[in-house]
Amino acid sequence: MIVRIGAASYEMKAGDYACFPAGKKAGHGFVNESGAVCRYVILGENKPDEVAVYTDSKNVLVRSLGRRAIFDLSALRGYWDGEDTGLPDGENAPSEASTDALDGAASIAPPIAAGDVEWTVEGEGPRFGGRSKHLTYAAVGEDYHVGVLIESPAPGMRLCPRHYHMLEEEHALVLEGEVTLLLGDERHVMKPDDYVCFPAGQKVGHSFLNSGSGPCAYLMIGERNPNEVCVYPNSNKVMVRALRSENDIFDMAATRRYWDGEETV
Repeated sequence: MIVRIGAASYEMKAGDYACFPAGKKAGHGFVNESGAVCRYVILGENKPDEVAVYTDSKNVLVRSLGRRAIFDLSALRGYWDGEDTGLPDGENAPSEASTDALDGAASIAPPIAAGDVEWTVEGEGPRFGGRSKHLTYAAVGEDYHVGVLIESPAPGMRLCPRHYHMLEEEHALVLEGEVTLLLGDERHVMKPDDYVCFPAGQKVGHSFLNSGSGPCAYLMIGERNPNEVCVYPNSNKVMVRALRSENDIFDMAATRRYWDGEETV
């Protein structure tokens, strides 16, 4: 399969990964130039106010105006064009309309091979352990909205405690092995190609267990929200990323009333 990014083309094979960060002005698309069927997973945000530019046709979709609100980018107008400004007939207000460059392929990182990304070993104690690799960070650094990781707990272990997110939506797709989803008090056995979604604000803790005797792996896909609040129900903790501090995990039993600790007298 070929991915086209602006004027550049890159051949991709199974296990390769590419990221197209929002706001980068580089048209992209995939072409199957082989004689066989190919499959790939597309991950993205669903924003009602999205603006999408089609660089080949020079059209723009403005989703806030409707799903089919597509306009010709060459039909430029100035701010006062068509307005009754009181100027004499035939005399128009000065226009500053200009065509910006639509394609900046140099600003987009090329695809990477997942196999070339190093594993990070993780874990704590005899119940939590394994490894993971962050494909999005490896491809584009911290400039992303949706992150993709491959997680691989060791047999009989998990990588993280049960948790849920208040602002970040998460998705998981099993790649290999036997994975058991711990969802609140429920257990669900998952196999390759099984998928699950954890909507933001769903107050049910989730975690994945390698319930087989061999390796397992799954894709974890999630938003990256700087104001995230994450709850760990088994330990009654909460992580508050909006504080922008390394010390951002708190005991949820340590509640206070609004005026506690204030000098009110």
